[in-house]
Amino acid sequence: MPRSPANSPTPDACTRPSSPRRSSGDPSACSTPTSPCARSAEISCSSAPSPSLPSAPAGPVLVVLIDVTGHGIAAAIAVNRLYAELERLTAAGSPPAPHDLIAALNDFACVNLAPQAMFATALVLRVTGPDAPGAPGTVEWAGAGHPPALLRSARTPGVGRLDSLAPMLGVIEADLFACQLSRQPLEAGDHIIVYTDGAIEARDQERRELGIDGLGALLGAGPDPGRTLAQTLLGAVERHRAGSAADDTLIVEVSLTEG
Repeated sequence: MPRSPANSPTPDACTRPSSPRRSSGDPSACSTPTSPCARSAEISCSSAPSPSLPSAPAGPVLVVLIDVTGHGIAAAIAVNRLYAELERLTAAGSPPAPHDLIAALNDFACVNLAPQAMFATALVLRVTGPDAPGAPGTVEWAGAGHPPALLRSARTPGVGRLDSLAPMLGVIEADLFACQLSRQPLEAGDHIIVYTDGAIEARDQERRELGIDGLGALLGAGPDPGRTLAQTLLGAVERHRAGSAADDTLIVEVSLTEG
């Protein structure tokens, strides 16, 4: 979606190992490491073009990406309000379940954004490391109108999808809104890619969009030497795109690695 100017990011990244810190990224990637368990693996986050986020032993780590409709000052204000609400919702205790967080953000959007015809998509991941050496971790997720996250498995060929199953934030009132929680195992070496629609809507000289399948094919090919998957994918998106970008693009990579 077209969004706010670079000096008013739509939304941004924060890490919360002990206290909040905002960085200059574009979509919202919020990781909250808590409750360490087995130290046989760690959860790593990186993004392009934004700086990488600190690794977190074991987790759980909460990753939230929100994309607001519109552009300019109105979108920037909406982003700041959503960011403040996200910090409030994740400030205390263990990271909330992804579907509960989506429902709470929808309540906020219905009251505070929808009356100004502002809406948003969102995808929330909660990643937990293994509870014993050699065991898999877990990824839980829920989404609201956002493009699916993509999963590159270390053990099986192909690229999987973590789909959003709820409508956009602010479109449906709380008493009618339903958001489903999904989960699956996450093995060491697995990589999850979360992105804004600017990545899949990039058009080549013949006006063909890269699309989800195109991004998935690039992900399946793996990273370029010396680069993260996020950096590799962003570079491929830029090479596919003819002319100036019509939308901001950010790609976030989450992986479970051997500790």
